[in-house]
Amino acid sequence: ERTQALVEASVRSAGVALRTVRITRDELAQTLAAQGVETSPSEHPRVLAWTGGVSPFSTEAWRQGLFVAQDPSAVAAAEAVGAQPGETILDLCAAPGTKATLLAEAVGPNGVVFAHDPDSKRRALIVDNVVRALPLPPEARAHLDKAESEALRAARMAVRGIDRSSLRRAASGAKQV
Repeated sequence: ERTQALVEASVRSAGVALRTVRITRDELAQTLAAQGVETSPSEHPRVLAWTGGVSPFSTEAWRQGLFVAQDPSAVAAAEAVGAQPGETILDLCAAPGTKATLLAEAVGPNGVVFAHDPDSKRRALIVDNVVRALPLPPEARAHLDKAESEALRAARMAVRGIDRSSLRRAASGAKQV
């Protein structure tokens, strides 16, 4: 019990932020509260701060993809790209994929987001977050599962059609692209 309390306290003190997906911040707060998660609004209209209760990552809301863990500064960075409906976006160093999900929401069903990360282990996180957080048809999920590293190749072929791009500095130890 003491160890669990220490782990939860350390996570909470790090300021875990939860960005909404397909639901408003108020709806997410109510949904999580009903599942035993305590939250408070952040300065960003789509972000809640986890303040206590059970882990939000053990809830049905998490499994349904109603939120992702994403720092408000990362939300602001994705919003700064200015993605518009129907555009094609290139997101390099994209893991864990939460920025890619926000960009995909912005471009909508007629747009495309190429999300890539140079680290193959981290690329798997992109697939996990995209599949959980975005309503994708089965054929798109199958493509993600078998072609997670093909995004960069496809983006190179379509580079003339890229409307905007997002690139962050690679994590420590990762290769820069």
